[in-house]
Amino acid sequence: MPNGFERIRIILCHMVKGSIKVKKGDKVSRTTVLGTMGTTGNSNGVHVHVEIRVDNIAVDPTPYLKVKNNV
Repeated sequence: MPNGFERIRIILCHMVKGSIKVKKGDKVSRTTVLGTMGTTGNSNGVHVHVEIRVDNIAVDPTPYLKVKNNV
């Protein structure tokens, strides 16, 4: 991550085991395939859960993803 972003962790949950296609330090874009979505734990279908943590505290991911929060 660029300087100043070392405190930020992006966590993708419910991915198919072994499907992650990127590693730390890789540059990604909007079209980069990160892995395969799956369904694990107490879920009702295939999806990905994006969690962003700053200093290990979960925060709203929408400002980082540059998408509109519809909630």
